[in-house]
Order: sequence, then structure tokens, then C-alpha cells
Amino acid sequence: SGPPGHSVPISIKIREQMVTRHEAATDTTHSTVSGVVSVVSTPEIRGRTFRMTFDDPDNQIVGLCFDAAFVEEVDLSARGERGNRMFEVRVPEEEEEEELEMIKYGCTKSFNPVPMLVQTKVRSSSKHRRVRIKIRSNTTNRVLLHSVAAIVPVPPDLDGQSAKMS
Repeated sequence: SGPPGHSVPISIKIREQMVTRHEAATDTTHSTVSGVVSVVSTPEIRGRTFRMTFDDPDNQIVGLCFDAAFVEEVDLSARGERGNRMFEVRVPEEEEEEELEMIKYGCTKSFNPVPMLVQTKVRSSSKHRRVRIKIRSNTTNRVLLHSVAAIVPVPPDLDGQSAKMS
């Protein structure tokens, strides 16, 4: 909010995380996607209110949670068939933090298109365990990916000298 015709730029950051788990018993892979929407607090927006809309025509966003002291869902009728959700965000005037987490969300298990395609294969013998992970960019995803990291948990008793990665 401000004088008519006056616009103030608002920087929004979205961090998404995709977790893929391989279940050895069924030899299947499952992925989940979750995210956090943050507002970059600047002196120009402190003490101001603005509206933010989640455009979700395929209803793939679930499990939204937010701090009611700063965020309020408005116009619930906008949810409708298109899945749009509108929020009113109040940036505290006294806020000193540079980045304020406003909304956390998860995506349905059938989230599509997933940003990356992950395939896993695990083979075990009495002495060795071989884990193959193949990560590819999903060509149907039109958004650039940043800060991609693959984290593979290993048993605490793993002999580091015998581990190989290629």
C-alpha cells in the first residue's frame, strides 16, 4: 500500500527442496517437493502490506502454513476450480531481518513436472552394496535450477577407503 500510482519493488525468494527416497524392499523411488516463500525486507517495504497470489491451476500445492501475525489468506472464493490462493502480507515496521519466511508449502505426490528426474538402483551382496543414482534435468520444466545438491546417507561404519564414486 502507498500513494496511488506509486509502486515499491518487493523481492520474493522461493526455495524448493526435492527429496527422493529409494525403498529397497520394494525397489521403488518416491520424491516429495516442498518450499518456502520469503520476502526480502528493505526499508521501503517495512510497515507495508501487499498481496501475493499462488497460481496453482492443477491444485498441486498442499500443506500450506504461514505465520498469522504477518500473513492472512484473503478472498477464499478465489480458490475455486483454478486453485488460486491469495494472501495479504504485512511486513513488520521494526523488522531487522533481511529475509522473512512467510509461507511454507508442500506439493502433492503427483507433482508434475518435477524439476529433475531421479532414478536409483541398489544392489547388495554379502560384502558390497552398490548404489546408482541418475539425476537428469526434466526437459518439460521451464524454470532454471539453482544450487542443486545430491546428498547420499551412508552407514556410520562405512570404510571410507573402500568407497568409490564415479
